[in-house]
Order: sequence, then C-alpha cells, then structure tokens
Amino acid sequence: MRFPADYLDCRNEAQTLMPGRPGLYAARVVSLALSRNYRRRLSTLRLDLDTAAGRIRAMVFNQPWWSTQLKKGQTIWVFGRVNAEGDIPVLPAPRIFLEHPDRLIPVYREVAGIPRGRLPRLIRTALESAASPEEILPERILTQRRLLSWRESLERLHMTGEAAGGDFQSGGNRFAYIEFLMFHLELRMVRRRLREIPRRFPYKQPKNFTSDLEARLGFRLTDGQNRALEDIRGDLRGPTAMQRLVQGDVGSGKTAVAFGALQLAVVNGFQAVFLAPTDMLARQHAQRARRILGESAVEMLTGSTPASTRSRLTTRIRKGNAMVVFGTHALLNKRLEFPRLAMIVIDEQQRFGVSQRASLYKKGRGADLLVTTATPIPRTLMLALFSDLAVSTIRERPGGRKETTTRVLDASRRRAFYDWLDKNLAEGGADAEASDRVFVVLPRIRPAEHSPDLASLEVEGRELRRRLRSRGAGILSGETPAPERERLLADFRSGRTQVLISTTVVELGLDVPEATIMVIENADRFGLAQLHQLRGRVGRGNRPGQCYLVRSPGATDRGRRRLETMAREHDGFRLAEQDLEMRGGGEVAGRRQAGSLDFRFGDPAGDHRLFVLAREDAERILDDVKMRTPRLEAFIATVDSRIDGIHFS
Repeated sequence: MRFPADYLDCRNEAQTLMPGRPGLYAARVVSLALSRNYRRRLSTLRLDLDTAAGRIRAMVFNQPWWSTQLKKGQTIWVFGRVNAEGDIPVLPAPRIFLEHPDRLIPVYREVAGIPRGRLPRLIRTALESAASPEEILPERILTQRRLLSWRESLERLHMTGEAAGGDFQSGGNRFAYIEFLMFHLELRMVRRRLREIPRRFPYKQPKNFTSDLEARLGFRLTDGQNRALEDIRGDLRGPTAMQRLVQGDVGSGKTAVAFGALQLAVVNGFQAVFLAPTDMLARQHAQRARRILGESAVEMLTGSTPASTRSRLTTRIRKGNAMVVFGTHALLNKRLEFPRLAMIVIDEQQRFGVSQRASLYKKGRGADLLVTTATPIPRTLMLALFSDLAVSTIRERPGGRKETTTRVLDASRRRAFYDWLDKNLAEGGADAEASDRVFVVLPRIRPAEHSPDLASLEVEGRELRRRLRSRGAGILSGETPAPERERLLADFRSGRTQVLISTTVVELGLDVPEATIMVIENADRFGLAQLHQLRGRVGRGNRPGQCYLVRSPGATDRGRRRLETMAREHDGFRLAEQDLEMRGGGEVAGRRQAGSLDFRFGDPAGDHRLFVLAREDAERILDDVKMRTPRLEAFIATVDSRIDGIHFS
C-alpha cells in the first residue's frame, strides 16, 4: 500500500521571500542551463526566475526533461524552501508546475519503473474503481476510538474526491492504530502461549567469572554492569528460560554485559547468536568478541557473506561446532540449524519485528534470551513494549569518559563554522593517530522533492568533501558496498581520513574512540533520542567530545526547543522522557520512517496514546471472541499457526 510521504500546500502564492519556509512562487523564466555528469549519471538544471519576491535561482536535480519543456519568458509555479544565504536566493530541488495547482498536493516516494507524475493519477484511478474491502475493525472500536473507515481514511490521505480539502491526519491515525493493534495481538498471543519455558540448558558458573571477564575486556566493570551480570547469572540458575532486557544510556557498556552472557555460554560448551540491526554493527561486535572470547569461538554471518563461507559455516553450525555467531537478518534463514543454541542476544530489539524475532527463537527450544536497547526507554513506553521482560538498567558511564559539550548553530553560521573546522583540523598536526576524527551526519542520501531543505550526501556531502579534501573526507551510507564501507571505517579509525560524512547509519553502536567531533545537519528534524545516540558516537576515548547541532533555515519552534534541550541535557533517561512528551513523530522523512519496530505509519513514542489504546484493545479482542470481525479472526488464526514451536515470552 502506497501512502503520501508529505503534502505541499499550494493554495496561496508567496508575495515575499520566505527563507527556510515552504512556499509556492509564481515565476517568469529568465534563463535556464542544463549540465550533466554522465559518469555519475547526474544532471542539474539551473533556472533563474523573476518572482514577486525578487530574483531567485532554482536548482533542479536529475530531471533533465524540464530543459525541453521550459522556455525563457514562460510563467511557471515553483514550490520549495528558499535558501537566502548567498548572493542570490537559491531554491534547491523545487516542485515545478505549468499551471497554478491551488490545492494540497500529496507527495509520494519514487517507485521504480513509474514516472513521478503518473503515480498520483494511478492511485486516484485505483481508489475510484476499487470496491471497499470488508472492514477489519469491529464497529465498537471504530466508534470508541473515533477512527475512520478504510475508504474514508484512504481518501483523506490521498486527498481524493470530497476529502480533497479535509484533514489527512485523521486518515493516518487509522493506519497507525491498525499497525499497533496487529503488533500487540501477535505479541500478546506469543507471550500468552509461552508464559513459562522450562530451562533446557543447565549452566555451570565459574567462580572467578567476573575477574576473568574483566581481564579479557581490559577494564573494570562499573557497579551497574556488575548488577546486570548478576541479574543474568541469577536467571541462568532458575528453572525457566531467561527473558531479560538490558537498557542503559549511551556509552554505559551494555555490550560488555552481553559479551559476559556469551562467555557463559562458551565456557559451558553451548552455541549462542548475537543479532545486530546492521552489517556494520555486527562486524564491529564480532571483531571485539574475537579478542574477548577467542578467535575460534566467533563466526560472522550477514547478507554479504560469500556463498562458500556461508556453506562452510552452515555445516559447522549444524554439527554444533560454531560457538557464537554474530550477524544480521541472515541469521533468520530457515536453513540454519542450531542443535545446541542456548543463548540469544538481540541488540537494539526495537529494530526487529515480532515475526523476525520469532523466527530466531524457533531455532533454540528453551534458549535464554537477552535483549538490549541503546536508547533509554521511558517507563510508560517500556511497560507497553516490554511488560513481560525482566529489566536491568545501567546508569553509570565507564571510568575516564568525559561529558560531550553540545552547541547549537544557526544555518546562517554554517559556512563560517566549516571554515573554522577546516582550520582546526589543519592545526592538529601531522600525527594521524593523534588527530581529531569528525563525523558529519546528513539526513538523506539524495535530495528529496517533499523535503528540499534537507541536506543530502549527493549535494551538500560532496560539497563538504571538496572543502575538507586536504584533511581527507570519506562518504558513507547504507548503500555503500561492504568492502568500501570497511575501507572507509579502517581509514577513519587509523587517521588516514579525518572526516566521515554519512547518513544516520553511524547512529547505532559504532565505536571509534578517536572521534571527538560530531556535526549534525538539519538537527532540528531529528528526535531527541536519535540526536543523543549520534552524540554518543564521540568522546568515547580519553578526550572530551564536541557536538554541533546545525539548525535548518526554517526550523520550527518545536525543533528549536528540542535542540535547546539537547544542549543543556546529557542524561539519556531524562531526554527519553522529554522526547516522549515533545515529539509528535519524527520529521526526517515522514512519519512512517520515524517509528521503531518496523512500523510504516505509526511511531510508538509520538503516537504513544494510540499505541497504548491498541494494546488495551488487543487484550479485549483476545478475551472476547464477539469483538472479532472475520478478518481479525483470520489474522489471529494465521498468527496462531505461525507461533507453534516458538519459545518466546
């Protein structure tokens, strides 16, 4: 199902320049020039335009056909956010209209093989011709929760028919609610079915376990880490399988605790798996684990693992030889058989859906489960997500870690800031290993039509790379091939490259002790929890960190308040509580990418009230068969058959 990513308000023309704010400008084409980079398959169309607000320059990326459709002297309408920093105001990645649109316009993400302008027409045609499906929600819930019907919701979202001028938000609430309801139904059913799992693997616990682990880690554990490990060891002595969540602030040492649990499995001769949300994070953890658990005890399996290596590893696992396997979603492959899987560690549990986690639990009947989250979770949200898990909380930071200084920069100071940064890096000296390392985080890989003010790697990233070339700058994203990604990270750690320009792919757990400076562009468009995670990537060594939050030109009041909160607050738990209160969903690329747990439309934090109501309704539906529609009954039956053999509570 395709939903709008955003809406353009094209009902009124701007009569004055509105820097940083979205607006529609009536314009006369003064000049146009198309340039191409055939090697990179990029094109840029520069349009100089006369408007009621004065002369502006529009930069149109990768849409070369406009050069044949537009002529000098022609009147057009352009929509976007003007950047007024330079000599002439610039409108990057505008939406162009040949006639006055005069309405709210849904914006959709591109679909391969479908021209951008044709997709809205296809959606409208499909809505007009499609019959309304059987309602999945009972009438009682639709009325009590004030939710729209399926057709009404879609018409509101896509602005079709009589709903063209309506409130699209009410349409979105219905789909967010259904996502939450299905999640809670599945989670409740799994937990009800397998409330208590008998212990299958008895552990022998070494007397000098803690001192041996500290020797392997190379540092002393904090009180919080010791308490969490004692909780785990106590669970492993019990008659039922462990189901424990370890949460802690950024840099509190949750991974060391997880390694302690894995070490217990290794010394008892059991198999264990460590599921990470990204290939990059899985590789980092595996490299550290080899130094702690031993080279022969650790294996690695991701989507990029060569077929020959995968085949060899699959055989070793089936024979019970491989002790600890680190990996990503590749660990969920049905062909993998773990005869002695006793310990399952899931890093960043909220990044994995229920079905994904369940397919891993099937591989270990009666296995102990340890889940971690690097984002402190407010108590109210934790009760909704992890009400049946025992929780260990780590609040202390390892010794020697210094607090990171956080400053907010206005967009108008951006050029001067990068001049200062370049000079500061140049004065750092020739010693690569001792020099500063700098993260620069941009919210997008390429420009977005629906969010033209967001900095991207393709535009601002390449510009920064040219400006900081003398210091050595690499560009990293989730699309970077694995070999290139490993080379970039190795160069960054060694100091051969001092600057790493990336998307938020570096957010989760990336550990570069030499990194001391974090720069986040469009910082007001992120939630507090994500900003705190990114800030936690610096100051992890023996030198203090510095974090610079660069505001968007048109930052909202709410976005400004978030950044002010970040500058004065460093405790992740307090930030998480404030994030829950302040954030009505993330803003980086539309609501559906802001949530966790793979939700497409809802955000458990921003839509917390709806999330909790869906949990209550899931309990009612499971307890009262009269509340189930035929479609709900079919969903419950499907889940019921899927969770046979799953050991999870």
